[in-house]
Amino acid sequence: MTCRRSQPALLLALLALVTIAHAQSNVAEQYLIAAANQERAAQGIAPLKPDPALTAAARNHAALMAQRQDISHQSSGEPGLFPRIQAYSPSFDAVAENVAYAPTVDQIHTGWMNSPGHRANLLNPSYNTIGVAVLVNGREIYAVEDFGHSTTSEPKRNRRQPVQIADPEPEVRPNAQPTPNPEVATANINQEALLLFNAANRERAQQNTPQLRWDPTLAQAAAYHAAQMASRGTISHQFAGESDLSARGSSAGAHFSLISENVAEAPSATRVHAAWMQSQGHRENILDPKVDAVGIAVVIRNGQRYAVQDFARTTQNLTLEQQEATVGALLDNVGLTLLPDTRDARTTCATSTGFHGANQPGFIMRYTSASLDVLPDQLAPRLATGKYHQASVGACAQNGKGSFSTYRIAILLYP
Repeated sequence: MTCRRSQPALLLALLALVTIAHAQSNVAEQYLIAAANQERAAQGIAPLKPDPALTAAARNHAALMAQRQDISHQSSGEPGLFPRIQAYSPSFDAVAENVAYAPTVDQIHTGWMNSPGHRANLLNPSYNTIGVAVLVNGREIYAVEDFGHSTTSEPKRNRRQPVQIADPEPEVRPNAQPTPNPEVATANINQEALLLFNAANRERAQQNTPQLRWDPTLAQAAAYHAAQMASRGTISHQFAGESDLSARGSSAGAHFSLISENVAEAPSATRVHAAWMQSQGHRENILDPKVDAVGIAVVIRNGQRYAVQDFARTTQNLTLEQQEATVGALLDNVGLTLLPDTRDARTTCATSTGFHGANQPGFIMRYTSASLDVLPDQLAPRLATGKYHQASVGACAQNGKGSFSTYRIAILLYP
């Protein structure tokens, strides 16, 4: 026997399911707001006030993510975060966003707090408003948190104006000033990029970290990417069809063994720097002692600054002869006599195994390195035996190295 449900009863059942899902979403949204404010309270940070414009923007974006079954800060054909929120309210001068997908809202919040970038958004004291959207679709939960700094949500006596580039810069200790940088003195650098450069070196000086030098090739790579961000009205480390960071740096002419990047969007350069220093990952890039150079670009569109900092540990662009002379000087310092003919060593360098040449060595050391300042540690035990008194050094191109600049060397040791 079958049971047929009448059309009105079916409609009521469907309405009940929709109502339950909507109620679940509302409860989940309130949970995420409360969880965010609890985290902020534990750090002594003022709570976020729910904002209807941010909530509407978040719900629209959550619906798009659920429809496409994907999480992203910008779907195809969708405006970037700042214009998306400005469409609901023009009262925001800084915004940020967290997105996620997980089986439970508790897992979503935990995931955000375990991610340095998402955690930095949650705990950023510059933001005073929040909008949260949760879309419950069976076992699927899509969540969006939109943060903003809204001047209309502050009491008039405390209302902050957008930070201008001419505002006084933060005080630093007298013994923590950056050292003068000769590259900057002769470079034609945008004043806002210069502000970010000086601010980064002040932060490094306070941590007794070596100063960054300005690198025009990295600045060129940063300028290209900043223009890409501004044209799209959003920020990302790589857009569809765009080369990745290492390829962009290499194409601009930079030689490096390590490269990293900060990107940001804000109404002023001072706000950009403050946001980077409040984010663990961005702060680590600025203070990283392994990098020695930076290039910075700032592009302005509709009052917003699209900023890029490209950091690198740079390597010298040495000829093969210069590489061989550098390593040869190190071998000379440990008492070895250098053989003038480097042909066997160069041929051996260009192969992965064996010896290729006429004068068979007693030992072969092949290595790649981003620096030629010291001999490889593995060579020390061989030299300590006292068996070897002569050496030949060969340098060769590093085939298949991609965008990273390293040296490939072969050292042949003879009795």
